[in-house]
Amino acid sequence: MKLGLVFTNDWELYGDGSGDFWDVQYNPMIEFLEVLEQYGAKMTIMAELGQQLSYKSISEFNNDAKKISDAWDYLIVDALKRKHDVQLHFHPQWLGAKYNEKWELTKDWAIGKLDLNEVDKIISTGKNYLESILHQHDSNYQCICFRAGAYYIEPSEKVVQTLIKYNFLCDTSVTKGLISDGYFDYSDAYSNVLPYFLNNDVKFKSPVETSLLEIPIYSKIVFQSNVLKKFFPKLYLNFWSGLEIPNDEIQWANQRDILKNQRYPRENRFYKQNQKKNLSFYLNQILSKVAIQLDYDYLYPTEFVNILEKIFDDDDIKHLQNKDVILPIVSSGHIKDVPDSKNIDKILKLIKQNLGDKIVFMTLSEAVKYFFENKSKF
Repeated sequence: MKLGLVFTNDWELYGDGSGDFWDVQYNPMIEFLEVLEQYGAKMTIMAELGQQLSYKSISEFNNDAKKISDAWDYLIVDALKRKHDVQLHFHPQWLGAKYNEKWELTKDWAIGKLDLNEVDKIISTGKNYLESILHQHDSNYQCICFRAGAYYIEPSEKVVQTLIKYNFLCDTSVTKGLISDGYFDYSDAYSNVLPYFLNNDVKFKSPVETSLLEIPIYSKIVFQSNVLKKFFPKLYLNFWSGLEIPNDEIQWANQRDILKNQRYPRENRFYKQNQKKNLSFYLNQILSKVAIQLDYDYLYPTEFVNILEKIFDDDDIKHLQNKDVILPIVSSGHIKDVPDSKNIDKILKLIKQNLGDKIVFMTLSEAVKYFFENKSKF
């Protein structure tokens, strides 16, 4: 068994529509793709369509918006030419967005809570847009994968049925163990590691094979202290994982957090506003059971690669360990949150050094097609 590592990136501005496109999206992605290519790795850009359609809607009378929307199109075509992948991501708060020197978005963050006609329009428009742009380069390109904005796909039945209607093969919105009050609860999702066929509810495996696959973002369920992790990261990782985190990794993470707070202040973040800061919240900061996503922007490289190494010993995949099979493992990130590509560069170096040919790099499309072709092995 090998792991097919799938790097995905939710390519977007901040949740309130803020952020300089060139600084937080365009230029960082170009740099990021160049780093990946040095190691033979691939990226699946989860292209946020709400933002792009909003910029295009004002591009006739706003020259800056036209430059941005044209550059957005150019980048996804260029990424595809370079053998990367582009799939659909959508934040519904862009529906009805208004521009008055800055974007004003709605509060409708959850696609699963919209009516069926709105869900249909989002998915059909998104698929048609990506395919119309990318078919100009590759007539075989298919938009077959979806990720809900902020993972807010629940209640998922309308979304799932619409994805099936438009011939999508995969959703990748689920992270087992992840919870957002009032929006989703993936604590009882079928798996943190195994792809599974689903029927209406993205959390559960269908008893029969269906046409839609869930490939979850890989997660590790742990007890952690957010207080210890924030203020004493070296002690935290050493205590919980026995890992020694180099100073350069901690310094980069500190720089990342400072930059994000400057670009996107905490008081502007919808998911922070939604938190209920009661006694339970503060107790959970001391010690709680949480899901850690395989996130290449927020895990230290030493930690990221250690998690990859331990996947091989996961009880849920013991039946695959002696098979000639590639198990897709989805990793996520948000390029808007990082100052540069140093973190992913070090992750890739450590993967090459520690795991060698146990890891192959795949796009999300490749992983989906591989699974359908080899499903009897799983």
